[in-house]
Amino acid sequence: MQAPDNLRRKEVVGVLMNPELLHMFRPYSKTELDILGVLEKQGTSCASSSTFQYSPESFRLKGGKLLDMHRHPRFYDSGVHSHETDTKGGLVEMVYVCAGQRSVFINGCRIDQQAGELLIMDQHVEHHDLDMGENDAVVGFLVRPDFFLEPLSMIGGDNSDLRRLLTGSLRKDSQAAGHYMHFHVADDPQIQNLTENLVWGLMCGMSSPQLNRHTMSLLFFSLLESQDKAVSGADSLSIKVLAYIDEHYADGSLEDLAETLCHNSSWLSNRIKQLTGSTFTQLQQAKRIAQAKLLLRQTELPVILIANLVGYSNSSHFYGIFQKHTGCSPGEFRQ
Repeated sequence: MQAPDNLRRKEVVGVLMNPELLHMFRPYSKTELDILGVLEKQGTSCASSSTFQYSPESFRLKGGKLLDMHRHPRFYDSGVHSHETDTKGGLVEMVYVCAGQRSVFINGCRIDQQAGELLIMDQHVEHHDLDMGENDAVVGFLVRPDFFLEPLSMIGGDNSDLRRLLTGSLRKDSQAAGHYMHFHVADDPQIQNLTENLVWGLMCGMSSPQLNRHTMSLLFFSLLESQDKAVSGADSLSIKVLAYIDEHYADGSLEDLAETLCHNSSWLSNRIKQLTGSTFTQLQQAKRIAQAKLLLRQTELPVILIANLVGYSNSSHFYGIFQKHTGCSPGEFRQ
């Protein structure tokens, strides 16, 4: 069956993938054949959730798998969905454009992916995939959050957007609107090679689960080094809360933040917990201790003065919280 003329693009927008592998994406999948059958009967240009029963949010990883891959069907408008319904805490999705292009709406913002670009969305991201044409080839890697324990151990303790996305996906009780990162890495041969190796391995069964884990870890390590090529997004309230704490960690309060944002402080307290998995006080304490550690490393200021600078007027209280966060006293940390 051929796609109707109005679904065919005149030219491929971009092709980076190995031609032999890309050739495997050209034939229609069973889902696409069913979609084309619906379009032929209805005389429409694309199928949607109201005209074709296909549920992206129902994806599952079976048999204890932590990682799998699926093809995004062409000629289909998905409607708004997320991947947080999996029984073991939801699935993170990494979408890679093998050829052509793909468009998606996240939080009302349209993102256009070109060939070679990666979009990573945690399980809480509600997104709306627009229909694709004949020459578009897109795959989605579905990843259980536990899988990221190995990449996180390689990334280390930096406070990068990528680390925040991965650690946020591990919080099974989170009700955040979600975090995503759009990597413009079509010109990075290392990332392209690692992604293509994953596609080969998962599509053709040419590699072991352990090899796929290592490849994914190396891919995330490469993405960490390419964050200057990424556009990040998150729940807007989360951004405002974290920005406030960054600026007012020493003297800020939940009540002042609530007044600034024109919210009830009780509602805001509950919402912060839902969005971040932590209370306002825990977030503020973490920032204060991080700043105190920085001052202990880089200055010779007295510990009592550092305590005051990061917001603690009671030095005994500061010592107790620092010990709880780090497992050692400020003096021991400095040494």
